[in-house]
Order: sequence, then C-alpha cells, then structure tokens
Amino acid sequence: MFAGKEMSPAEKEGMLAGVVGVWEWHLEDPARHYFLMENVGWGSMRFEAEVVSRMGEGEVLNGCTHGLKHMKSYRYWTSIPPEVWIPRKSEMH
Repeated sequence: MFAGKEMSPAEKEGMLAGVVGVWEWHLEDPARHYFLMENVGWGSMRFEAEVVSRMGEGEVLNGCTHGLKHMKSYRYWTSIPPEVWIPRKSEMH
C-alpha cells in the first residue's frame, strides 16, 4: 500500500531497489556504513520479504513530540549501534 492504495509495479520496484541498495552498501563496510530508514509506522513496507530478510521487522516510535493529537507513528530500520543512537519516546518530552 502507498498512501492508502496499492503501489504500482514501478513504485514497488523503486522502493525495493532502494532497500537492497542501502543494504548492499552497508555490507561493503558495516563498521563505517550505517543506515537509518524510516516509513510510516503501519505501512506495507514492513511486510516486504526483501525488507524483513535483510533488516528485520523494524522498530516503531511515536513521531509526535509537540503534543499534537494525531500521534503519527514511524517504523525505522537502522544499523547504527544502540550506544550511538538511542531513540527516545515522545512521551519523555
């Protein structure tokens, strides 16, 4: 799904090419090539076998830190070590 409708074959191909390209770049030098990819929290990207097999299911964070009511969530995938990048829950602010 993309904005509430099915992705076209070209859109899906582009999304998957991006994921595979980032993953292959990361593997060239994992100690130096970090990635952080994000998508809407409940988007269909989380079901894609190409994404899950490489990056896992991802983590979900609430992206609203300013008290807005929509409470939009984001799913992210990262190779950044947890001691370097520590995601914070928006409720902490």
